[in-house]
Amino acid sequence: MKHALTWRLLGLAVACGSAACGSPVAPGGGPSAASQPSAPLAPPSAASSASAGLPSAASSAPPGAGPEVDPFGPPSTGLRPCAVKGYVAPAGARLELVTRVRGTRLAVGLHNVGTAPVCVYSHVATHELQHDWLSVGYVDGTKPVNVQFTDSRDKSAAVSVEIAPGATSWVSFDLAAWKARPIHGGGALPKGRLELSVAYDTTRETWVWAGRLAAQTAMDVP
Repeated sequence: MKHALTWRLLGLAVACGSAACGSPVAPGGGPSAASQPSAPLAPPSAASSASAGLPSAASSAPPGAGPEVDPFGPPSTGLRPCAVKGYVAPAGARLELVTRVRGTRLAVGLHNVGTAPVCVYSHVATHELQHDWLSVGYVDGTKPVNVQFTDSRDKSAAVSVEIAPGATSWVSFDLAAWKARPIHGGGALPKGRLELSVAYDTTRETWVWAGRLAAQTAMDVP
């Protein structure tokens, strides 16, 4: 089963202080430790996404946000790729992680609360949309579970986008469907209220913003 990850750009007017929001980590070097794809990632491609739609039901977005594009909507192209080897985020670059929940679908956004555009990795383009820098953790009974969004692939390309100040780059996926994949041992999400820890980690990247962001959200699993 192929499940598309979708990203889109959202304009919001939100401000923050001088340090990166979420859980920032100083830039690092070398390949990403978020996953181990079957083939090396190619240099950034021109593929990217943005679309409009209706607001979602659940949110961890900053208060005071106005109407927005649908984080769960279909992908479209047009955002400018930006990754370059040795990239250094400009002064005033500040990101935070925001989430939306709709059923078992989870949308995760990189929101620019700074004063300068920031180049980030949005997803991996392959036979389906995957993501090497995103993970979701929860506890099933007493057992910690970690769901990632990288699976087998032959060819792939890391897709970068530049997020303008006040804007958000989104990706969404069906958490239940990814948990059911053999790479996670199969099985279903536990029913009822599920507390999720979401992390975006590019601390080892050298072509885009390098750091780590985290967010908490909840999902009601039927």
